[in-house]
Amino acid sequence: MPANKPPPPLTDEQIRIGFKELTALTTHVGLDVQVLLKILRDKGLVTEPEIREAYEAVKIEGKEAAEQIAAASRQKPPGGIQ
Repeated sequence: MPANKPPPPLTDEQIRIGFKELTALTTHVGLDVQVLLKILRDKGLVTEPEIREAYEAVKIEGKEAAEQIAAASRQKPPGGIQ
């Protein structure tokens, strides 16, 4: 039975395009969230302290997730998955 071959490595151009798309998506999502928060604030459904509290919680979760990803990538054996 043939072994699954890993895909070929990405070219520099593919990586650049991927980062441009990721940046655009992140910007779009960030703007969408700002619009949503403005609507919620204007309707009196959330307060500024509630928004700040949620923001801080998400920031902490993101930092922890980034640390877990970094730790996992340091533990990978050379040559990828085995």
